[in-house]
This record gives sequence, structure tokens and C-alpha cells, in this order.
Amino acid sequence: MAGIQPYQPSLSKPWDKQRIIHFYRRIGYGPTPTLINTALLSDPIVLIESTLNSIKARALPASPIWANYTAADYENTDDLKFEHRDQFFDTIHADMISDGLRSKLVMFWHNHFVTQLDVYDCNNYLWNYYTILNRYCLGNFKLFVQEIGKCPAMLVYLNGNQNEVGNPNENYARELMELFTMGENNGYTQNDVVGVAKSLTGWKCDMYACTNVYFDNAKFDKTNKTIFGKTGSWGFNEVHN
Repeated sequence: MAGIQPYQPSLSKPWDKQRIIHFYRRIGYGPTPTLINTALLSDPIVLIESTLNSIKARALPASPIWANYTAADYENTDDLKFEHRDQFFDTIHADMISDGLRSKLVMFWHNHFVTQLDVYDCNNYLWNYYTILNRYCLGNFKLFVQEIGKCPAMLVYLNGNQNEVGNPNENYARELMELFTMGENNGYTQNDVVGVAKSLTGWKCDMYACTNVYFDNAKFDKTNKTIFGKTGSWGFNEVHN
């Protein structure tokens, strides 16, 4: 058990610049000289606890003025659309400096719940996706998965907005189990994929207009579906439960 006991500075393991840099690299992208100098004068356990607590309590990134812009707001102004994207990328870089651990986890989950801006091409969808990653990267995974399933960037990228009664699209349902939660070939069948796809029907967004996500009850498959051996008129919430 010695390897997981709380760290105590000693002559052989001093609380020095090397260990401070190691700590800040683990929870972010490295320290500034000011942080190093402050940490040298701090108790390491107190510093680590306070740093982690402050990260969990930190407010989400402030929404930009264009957070809810639709395609109509950018009509005949493509330059403005790309200017706003550049501002967004500047925000990411600033967050990496000021909120290292959260930014690292956002990057990690971005590589898990993958989307592609070139596919959905909506700035407000991009901001919505980024906000979800920030809100749940230190939170509850089940809620994270539920929110990603209704995220417009994901609905477009994995064709959830094309998933309708009578014409189910299995793309997101398959990735939900194969990549996002259970693992490839790990406890689900093709019949489960079909059942999940039908249960997730009805969630829509218009990528060309860049408008909000909505639920269209007329596009929802109200028939019974069998998933993991259980049959019922399952919907979005039941699938995730």
C-alpha cells in the first residue's frame, strides 16, 4: 500500500520545482513561473486539494454573442462566420492556460464523443457541443451520454436527425453501444442495435438552418422494441436507463 499513501516531502523526495512541474503537467498543460514560485511556498497536499476543488467549482466558459446564431444570422456573411470560429479557437487556447485539467478532459472526451465541424458546419452547434463537454467532463457519465445523444452536432454527424419511424438509421445506435458505452461486440446484438435505433427516433435538427434541436412525435416509432431481451415501447430515456 506504500505507493498510494499521501505524499510527504522528505530529503529523498523534496517538494521542489521538478515535482511541481510534474503535478501541473498532470492536471493541465504546465505551470507558469508564478505558479511554480507560489507552489514552492505551499503545503503540497493543501495545494493539490485546493487546485482540484477550484477546478470542479469553476464556471463554464461564457457564451459568446454568436452562441445562438442561426444560418439566417450569417446570411451573405461567411467572413463573419469564420471570424467567430477563430474567436472560438482563441477561447480554447485561453482555457488551456487558465483551466488546464478541464481543458485536458474536454480534449479527451472530444476524442471519445467524436463529431466533425466540416460535417455539421454550424457555429452554434459547435458551441453547444463544447459547452456539453465542459459541463460533463468532470460529472456524471450517464447524463453526459444522454446530453450528447441530443446534441445537434452529434445528431448531424451520426445521422440521428435522419432517424425516423419507418426509416430507422442505425448509425448512432451502433456507435452508442460499440464506441461510447459498452465496447465492440460486448453484450449487444444486431437486434439490439435495431431496437435502440427505433427508440431514438424523432429527434431532429436542421443543419442547413442551424436551428435548435426538437422532438417530433410524429417521427417517433411508437411500436414495441426488444432491447437486451426486454420488450416495450421504449424511447430515448428508457434506452439510456
